[in-house]
Amino acid sequence: LVERAHSMERERSAHHAQGQSREGGEEANEQGQNREAKAWLAVSHLDLRMTGLRGLDCAQLAATLQCCSGLTFLNLGCNGLSAAALAKGLGSCSGLTHLDLCSNSLKPADIRSLVQVLRNDL
Repeated sequence: LVERAHSMERERSAHHAQGQSREGGEEANEQGQNREAKAWLAVSHLDLRMTGLRGLDCAQLAATLQCCSGLTFLNLGCNGLSAAALAKGLGSCSGLTHLDLCSNSLKPADIRSLVQVLRNDL
């Protein structure tokens, strides 16, 4: 899921960087991406436990989480995540009621900063 969201972001970036016009297949491709982005809005339960996510994956994960405004359950346990980029993504998860971050590379200060981010969204 994270890789697909990252792929969508790369496609969007490439589209804007090349200044392509909205004609034919390009417009259809953009409409498909819009439908996929709307589908992310409907995601309420995301279990990425033990998926091998590491520090560099946090930026991709943050971008994905920013599309998941309806997310209520998120399990990221048993990965190698860090707090900095993760906080950016969690900032858009105002409806989150369950968050599992067990067995990650998070220090007490990291947990405090993530809690602060989540409190600011309440």
